[in-house]
Amino acid sequence: GYCSMCGAFDENYHAHSWQEADCLNPKTCLECGAVEGEALGHVEVIDNAVEPDCLNSGLTEGKHCSVCNEVLVAQEVIDALGHNFVDNACVSCGLQVTPAEYFNFELLEDGTYEITAKDINNMPAEVVIPSSYNGKPVTVIGECAFTECSSLTKLVIPASITTIENSLEDVPAIAGCVNLKEIMVDANNKYFKAIDGNLYSKDGKTLVQYAIGKTDATFEIPNTVTSIGSFAFALCSSLESMLIPDCVISIGYGAFFVCGSLISVEIPDSVTSIGEGAFYDCSSLTSVVIGDSVTSIGDGAFEDCESLQYNVKDNLNYLGNETNPYLYLSGVTSQNITITSANIDSSCKFIGDWAFYDCRSLTSIEIPDSVTSIGAYAFEYCSSLTSIVIPDSVTSIGDWAFYDCYSLTSIVIPDSVTSIGQYAFYNCSSLTSVVIPNSVTSIGEMAFAHCEPLQYNVKDNLNYLGNETNPYLYLSGVTWLDITSANIDSSCKFIGDYAFYDCSSLTSIVIPDSVTSIGDWAFTYCSSLASIVIPEGVTSIGSYAFSGCSSLTNIEVDKNNANYKLIDGNLYSKDGKTLIQYAIGKIATTFVIPDSVTSIGYSAFYSCRSLTSIVISDSVTSIGYSAFYDCISLTSIEIGNSITSIGDCAFSNCSSLTSIVIPNSVTSIGGWAFEHCYSLTSIVIPDSVTSIGEKAFRGCSSLTSIKYRGTEEGWNAIPKGNLWDYNTGNYTITYNYIGE
Repeated sequence: GYCSMCGAFDENYHAHSWQEADCLNPKTCLECGAVEGEALGHVEVIDNAVEPDCLNSGLTEGKHCSVCNEVLVAQEVIDALGHNFVDNACVSCGLQVTPAEYFNFELLEDGTYEITAKDINNMPAEVVIPSSYNGKPVTVIGECAFTECSSLTKLVIPASITTIENSLEDVPAIAGCVNLKEIMVDANNKYFKAIDGNLYSKDGKTLVQYAIGKTDATFEIPNTVTSIGSFAFALCSSLESMLIPDCVISIGYGAFFVCGSLISVEIPDSVTSIGEGAFYDCSSLTSVVIGDSVTSIGDGAFEDCESLQYNVKDNLNYLGNETNPYLYLSGVTSQNITITSANIDSSCKFIGDWAFYDCRSLTSIEIPDSVTSIGAYAFEYCSSLTSIVIPDSVTSIGDWAFYDCYSLTSIVIPDSVTSIGQYAFYNCSSLTSVVIPNSVTSIGEMAFAHCEPLQYNVKDNLNYLGNETNPYLYLSGVTWLDITSANIDSSCKFIGDYAFYDCSSLTSIVIPDSVTSIGDWAFTYCSSLASIVIPEGVTSIGSYAFSGCSSLTNIEVDKNNANYKLIDGNLYSKDGKTLIQYAIGKIATTFVIPDSVTSIGYSAFYSCRSLTSIVISDSVTSIGYSAFYDCISLTSIEIGNSITSIGDCAFSNCSSLTSIVIPNSVTSIGGWAFEHCYSLTSIVIPDSVTSIGEKAFRGCSSLTSIKYRGTEEGWNAIPKGNLWDYNTGNYTITYNYIGE
């Protein structure tokens, strides 16, 4: 602030610190705020409008500044136009709907259709699913609709689709299409959308299906995803690495099943559950990081990942993370299967499947109270193990967990446990004492079978297992087979497998409201039992539960039961789609399966001796295992035109059946399907059949004619199981058959 001429000091003087002008502001001093000139103003650039098309949304014209990038006029989204199909072609884009003859259509109760591929071995490369059929919308892509369809490269899903069967209980609809490179979804679909050729829920939270035919070696899951769907990446052979963002909460059943090139995966702390078989047979997988937040790991999640590198401690292999490398106990080191004792790390949460499998020298083990689950087969064949303490941190005991631990003498299951898997203590032949807590909500089939020394809590000629406060929790069986009536205790929750098996004098029984499950074979061959009432609380009924009850004429179901219902004295699922049990003591000779039924359950008509004629309606798509086994009076079967599979043993021992016509919808004939149908002389097989199971026609000693609706070449190309025609008659085959 000094004058250069006279040296005087001016205290108000300062040098300007200029900030150059920009679009909105003139040249300005940062010290005093002085300005020079004017603001430069925006340099406008047009953001071109994007026209919408049938599948993709568009944008209105907009503007932005090329200097500062400020949006001057925002572009607005224009909804996709949607297809306008006339005669199976879109008049706007020319897209051709795949012809209906490639599909099976099942009419649902709501008046819409479910769609599946008629023959996955004969599908076009590009499939456009029709939005309607017979003037009604197609809303569901059914289970197994395109599973392992190797010809499929592109799939277009219309706006009408609301459901894609991909749950744990169902075979995934689109999984295993190894050449599928692109999935497209109509932008007007309210339930699904496509991002970069992959399928997501509309909100982007679930990755439903990755197009596994892509050749990319890496994939980054979008940060909107919270759930990776069942079998989403199954059989993808190209992916080597996967970035799972920390917004993902669950990894579904079989999500990365047989991803043979996957080398490493880091499961973030956000994930709480890893589904069954999630990384099964990822043979190249060497590194897995599991976050501490995981609370459940399903059976077989890392099974057959033979290249995995473990964190080893005290001869045990673990998986985990940097702060807890011992989170998941995978098993013993391969050279130490002869260990006699094991010290599980105190930070371990999961004892994995097969962890101590076949460790026959193992005599003692202490499970720390950090463990929450014991996996399937975890201690199977640990034949020297005499006792084990399960801490009250454990909530689940897996299938076959202590199978054949024949030195085990007693077990106390803590009241933290809610589920006991099937065959969990099977053939523990020295087991004399078991305590089952009230907390248990499910007990798998044969969980305590062949534990002969078990000491039961006996009441009214019935054997129970339980605990001090409820000794009658689990009904194991009867003290003697000749009982005529049974009074089940009102605190019983479980009727076990084989509980009343072959009680041929049993005429009456009252199942109390406390019962939630009825086991496999529970009342099989109770040949004097005429009626039974299923109470409101029953949520599961096992296979063959009422098979061979030859006097059973009426099955009643409490009207408030949420899982089952009664129709004309027969047992159905609540939605009427599955016929579970026909009351085989009825004297009727004919039966027409209702139009609501889509599947005939396991052993539904097993050993029914009165029926001579069955009509299976066109609504039915599958016939279950042993459905009509030993129906020895059955002479006529009319099979509907929607059946796609005939289950194993479906018509075994139908010794009066003389002929059968299999409809053109059927693709598979199960093993033993018509075994010992001694009177069967002719059968018509359509060219839609792609497999015939082992011993399918074994013992059909009167069979003289097979009429095949295809060519000789086609017949010879059908895979046929071992001994499929063993001990049949001297049959001839007619090819290109066109008769009824």
